[in-house]
Amino acid sequence: MTELILVVNFGSTSIKADLVDPKTGDSQAALSIERLGSGQASVQINHASPSLAPDNPAQALKQFLPNLLNRQHDPIRATAHRVVHGGDEFTEPTLVSEQVLEQLDQLSHLAPLHNPPAINGIRIVSDILPDLPHFAVFDTGFHQSIPLEASTYALPTTLLKRHKIRRFGFHGISHEFTVEQVAAYLQVPSTDLKVVSCHLGGGCSVCAVDRGKSVASSMGMTPLEGLVMSTRCGDLDPAIPLMLQKVGGYSVDEVEDLLTRRSGLFGLTGGVSDFRDIERAARQGNHSCRQAIDLFCHRLLQSIGSHLAVMNHADALVFTGGIGENSQLVRQRICERLSNFGIQYDHHQNEIALSVSEQLVTEVTSAGSQLRVFVSRSNEAWAIAKCAFSHLNQ
Repeated sequence: MTELILVVNFGSTSIKADLVDPKTGDSQAALSIERLGSGQASVQINHASPSLAPDNPAQALKQFLPNLLNRQHDPIRATAHRVVHGGDEFTEPTLVSEQVLEQLDQLSHLAPLHNPPAINGIRIVSDILPDLPHFAVFDTGFHQSIPLEASTYALPTTLLKRHKIRRFGFHGISHEFTVEQVAAYLQVPSTDLKVVSCHLGGGCSVCAVDRGKSVASSMGMTPLEGLVMSTRCGDLDPAIPLMLQKVGGYSVDEVEDLLTRRSGLFGLTGGVSDFRDIERAARQGNHSCRQAIDLFCHRLLQSIGSHLAVMNHADALVFTGGIGENSQLVRQRICERLSNFGIQYDHHQNEIALSVSEQLVTEVTSAGSQLRVFVSRSNEAWAIAKCAFSHLNQ
């Protein structure tokens, strides 16, 4: 009999729940709630036609998770929850207790879009399934290997120590899984590869993975730093929020709301945060959406270049996440601009990337390309399930 792990993944604009076989990655049933916060939230169960969902994440989870559980055929051993920020305290998958939740809540100011709904989600699932063990798996865990020169901010040392300020890096679950998938495709150990991994979705980050270890990340102490994202501004002159407070009269909370919920693609387009909608509008001639795509790709190109420089060489560049997997345009623009790095871009392969449902990895460069470029299908649910299952049996 197959033993399942219920994986719950709160993103900044989505909720995914999967009943996963941790040994094979097979999903017995899947729930996907997307476009949260847009006024157009939708839900799918087992890839059926989408229907409307409550825009409130907690309400949506309470309403639809029981529908998912009714579809299980095998026993659930445990639940596993993606938690974005584990701080210094949590570097490994952790069995959840009330004390753990209280500690995670104390980190919420570092990931205000993610940790609070994830904590709430753990409580909701715990109430629905009170007899199961519940594990938290952390996005920051993979990045513990980032060296001091890459994780340290140029602030007074006493201040760094007192407030535990450093670069943590995020999307670690996705980056680690992506590198493993590319290594399997190439039939070499991940410890033999240097990879620049691009996780592009509602949140976006670039990671330099040197022989299986994270050595640099575009995200910093919080998931606000780095690339242009769905509603987050990414890299910003630190004087800007100071000016908004001093000259514009903004409060601290107003600045945080502006930078995390009303900036990024949403701010640039006047209220459109989903990249699919932005591409569609750009094709129809919408000038602000075209400019948003230009800025998104420019900042992504800069970040990829810096992460290539950190390792001095890379075997592969990989795209994953909702935008990374589905936007032919973004991949094309980046590949064409990186031709001096030895990329021989294959337009046809880019068009059909991941077109076969079972396909996990597609190469979008031609034979002889010095830097090979891949698209990898994200399967964070399997990665999270494996983490929880390994700790369940310790």
